[in-house]
Amino acid sequence: MTGRAICVDKSQSVLRWVVDGQVQLTLDARFGSADLPTREGQFTVTRKVRDEVSRTYDNAPMPFSLYFYGGQAVHYSPGFAAQGYNGYSHGCVNTRDWNGMSALFNAAQVGDKVVVYWS
Repeated sequence: MTGRAICVDKSQSVLRWVVDGQVQLTLDARFGSADLPTREGQFTVTRKVRDEVSRTYDNAPMPFSLYFYGGQAVHYSPGFAAQGYNGYSHGCVNTRDWNGMSALFNAAQVGDKVVVYWS
């Protein structure tokens, strides 16, 4: 139980930032649809982009992007903040707490684990 990980629980629709076995932050999370699913498994943060926009989906804002699999990232979603769970991402892990996602973005480092799973 050592190290740093973004643990994404699809069953509970939450993301937990865990450092050395202690939960530091919990955020609501939303995922992709059946047609555009969020990948499951263990990954690492491969890059961080503070002011990202989607090149694939009409320049949709993706602030505080923590990429973990190709174009999939953990990021703040204004759509999730406005619509709640009445929607889905295009495969990314969406959060709706601006300040919480900002804190996670500042704390997470390239190379930290990202684990996406069903509990």
